[in-house]
Amino acid sequence: MNKKRLGRHLTPPLARPQYVSVPEGFITALAWHYFDTQEVAGQQLGPGIGLRYRGDPLKKKVTYVITEPDVSELSDFGEDLLLSGITVETQPSDLASAVSNSLLGIRAPKGTFQPISPLTPAMALMQNMIGIQGAAHPPDLSGILETMFSFGMPDAEDQRTASKLWADASETRLGLDDLLKALSTSLEKNRFSKGIQVKDRGPVNREFAGIYGSGPFNWFVSAWSNLTSPAWTAALPARVWSDWACTILRMVFGMGYLWEAAWYESLARRILRTQAVTWDDIESNLEDLLPWQSSSSGVQSRDVASRVKWRIHRSYRIRETISKWIGDNGMHDQEVDQVLSAMGQDDELRNNLRADLSSNGTPANNALEAVRYALMVRESRGQFADYYGLLKSRGTRYLVPEPGIEWLAVVTSLASPTPGASIYLADVTMSLEMLGTRPDRQDLVMMLEEAGLARGSADADQGVSVATAY
Repeated sequence: MNKKRLGRHLTPPLARPQYVSVPEGFITALAWHYFDTQEVAGQQLGPGIGLRYRGDPLKKKVTYVITEPDVSELSDFGEDLLLSGITVETQPSDLASAVSNSLLGIRAPKGTFQPISPLTPAMALMQNMIGIQGAAHPPDLSGILETMFSFGMPDAEDQRTASKLWADASETRLGLDDLLKALSTSLEKNRFSKGIQVKDRGPVNREFAGIYGSGPFNWFVSAWSNLTSPAWTAALPARVWSDWACTILRMVFGMGYLWEAAWYESLARRILRTQAVTWDDIESNLEDLLPWQSSSSGVQSRDVASRVKWRIHRSYRIRETISKWIGDNGMHDQEVDQVLSAMGQDDELRNNLRADLSSNGTPANNALEAVRYALMVRESRGQFADYYGLLKSRGTRYLVPEPGIEWLAVVTSLASPTPGASIYLADVTMSLEMLGTRPDRQDLVMMLEEAGLARGSADADQGVSVATAY
């Protein structure tokens, strides 16, 4: 289905991001997009109320409410757990303490709080983005994720959303896992005195469905649809399923903003050519979002930190220049070919874009941090280590693509719509290219072999058989 592209489509409607301090924040954002509650842990919710699972109830820019049951509440929580069907030979308070500790998520190295692992809607709502971000008015992360999901949808008629798929999968999971259901039911009874309601804000920017043929957004829709399917939901343990969900969301978030930066650079360079520019010219000349050099290269050759930094900075200036020109000239609803033609004939615009491309760019530190923290390994060791990052730090200057086995298992496995399947190296390569990166083939085969996922000879090239992790 061909889409009529207009001037406004030249400026993708992605809100300005901030880094998400813990990976669990991505699922938490989607949970609050679909569900709502008026009170958590006895605290009426309202402006400036930040929910955190474990930490200090400090009062700074916001009022933090710690939602984990405290010592005085453990006995009641333990009783609720026993009533839900859990049978143990221990005191209720000891049971409650053990459960509270078992639900902890990733801890940031210098963080002042620790999230809950959002295994169910009730658990996800034990924290909110005000508490996670430490700001009274954090960016609308769920709106950003749902916008990216819309970008990857084939058309606007399909009303699936990332949050609805997650909510449905969570319901399926609760129906399959009696222990998880007991934990979730007890938390909901003990922490949500006014219950949890469905509010479902629905699709965001769905009119942009099918507009962009490039970017990691098709990968997002494909991987997310696979993960939230009944087959994959039933195949994965609850904690693994939640970790995989966080991985997909943080990857599309980081790579989505890298795509935006590459989009604006390509748009600016095409406008500066002497030939007439078309939409296809812009998309066909996008550079790789994240270069992935061979592991045999030196760390300086593999480093992506500098490239990512200056591309994001430059793109912010270009974005401002393009957005202002379209607005000043009333071009939002004009056909895109007419808009691009007018841009190419505007000497002042061309001079401004030339300056934007040749400078180091306006500092866009929030966006840079958002991308870096989404893609890189947070904590590399210890009980709450992060095993699902794509980039690793090498010293204080360098950042290189070097994912662990767990990250590779996610991307590889979700290239298949069903668990327990055998796919090919070509399928994995295509999935990675959709995401926006292209590792060396020999490196990829070696990583798959180390992960125990490769089947057959490496000499088979793209015909190497690859197994899903579950």
